[in-house]
Amino acid sequence: MSQRLIESESESGTDQSEVRDPSDGVKNKLEDYTRRLSQLGLDLDSDSNSNSNSSSFMVEEAQKQKTVDHQLTKQGTPGGKITIRFQPIGAISAVRPAACKISAEQHFSAVVLFLKRRVKVDTVFCYISNSFAPSPQQQVGDLWRQFKVNDELIVCYCATVAFG
Repeated sequence: MSQRLIESESESGTDQSEVRDPSDGVKNKLEDYTRRLSQLGLDLDSDSNSNSNSSSFMVEEAQKQKTVDHQLTKQGTPGGKITIRFQPIGAISAVRPAACKISAEQHFSAVVLFLKRRVKVDTVFCYISNSFAPSPQQQVGDLWRQFKVNDELIVCYCATVAFG
């Protein structure tokens, strides 16, 4: 049962008190929106029930997409960890072992810090698959999902600027 509001004389600007249904405002807005769309030739369904059904469908689809995105972060990796394979460029020492695992939620700056400590240098330049240098704030899981090769993220590193 819908709740009804009583509008007094001062609120409505009329001499009589009237009873108003709160859903009337929403219906009026939907009708106005539909009228504007029809003027533009973009008329959707004229039935307001189908409009509300499509709105709830879009909300449900957005929630499903969030769930799928969250699952993709950890997909293919046990415990939400991804594999990074390190490849040296130039005259910098190689990291042993060449592959390691890191949490998908970690920022790329953690990878850079790991390499600095492991190779014992003050500065290291990292590139994803010999093509670009990611932002230190970028999440490793996002990079892995977009640029993985054989379920590994290839991180090339060197002591001097190699590209760009």
